[in-house]
Amino acid sequence: MRKNRTTLAVLAAAIVLVAGLTSGAGAITRLDSTYGTPTEGETARSAAMGGVGVADLQGSSSAVQNPALLSLFTGQAHLDFQVGIRQVNEDRFVPLYDTFDDRVAETAYTINRDSYAAGQGGLLYRLPTDVASVLAVGLFERYDTEWNYAEEVRSATTDDLEVVRDVESDGRLRSWTLAYGTEVLEAARIGLAVHRYFGTLE
Repeated sequence: MRKNRTTLAVLAAAIVLVAGLTSGAGAITRLDSTYGTPTEGETARSAAMGGVGVADLQGSSSAVQNPALLSLFTGQAHLDFQVGIRQVNEDRFVPLYDTFDDRVAETAYTINRDSYAAGQGGLLYRLPTDVASVLAVGLFERYDTEWNYAEEVRSATTDDLEVVRDVESDGRLRSWTLAYGTEVLEAARIGLAVHRYFGTLE
């Protein structure tokens, strides 16, 4: 009995120590995936479900979103590669008035309809141990700055085109990720991940 209490005390202390040195799992939504925001290895499935990858096993992407979920993997090995294409429809309108200050219509001064592709994937391997322990390694999209923008500046009275402003940004930030997830107690899981970031942001 005393041995079990000592084991639980040591395990509790280890969990507190690890929790103090790590950060919590994060989640993103579709509203966060516009220009200049992190993508954090989100899968197409979690995107379709409102960004719930942090709460459900998403294959190798769980190594980024929530490594503790890796311990839910029940197979021996799993390899996945995901390709995603997102469409940005960024149309902006301003009211158009006539010479009597009557609102005639709304005119578009920005039309940005571009597609952006991304790819990521990794490998899951269940260790031959008595408790559920899974290793994962993969290459993931972490930050995407690809964005094209064109804006027309027109005269407020004549609607004549005065200037066109163009903004084009490029670059990706990716990470090689090594993660580990295990079940420490019944219905209690812990995950650890190490990320090596690389890429350029322009």
